Amino acid sequence: MEESWGHSIQEQCERANVAFFFKQWGGVNKKRTGRELNGKELNAIPVPRNWQ
Repeated sequence: MEESWGHSIQEQCERANVAFFFKQWGGVNKKRTGRELNGKELNAIPVPRNWQ
């Protein structure tokens, strides 16, 4: 995935006040590419509205 896509989705979530969980970069060597976006692990778990 393009890095700019991850940034764009994160920004959209922030503007909409929606939790953002970045799972991983993917590709053939997932352990090497890791889970960080902007140097941080983003682990916010979205909660469906009917659970609140």
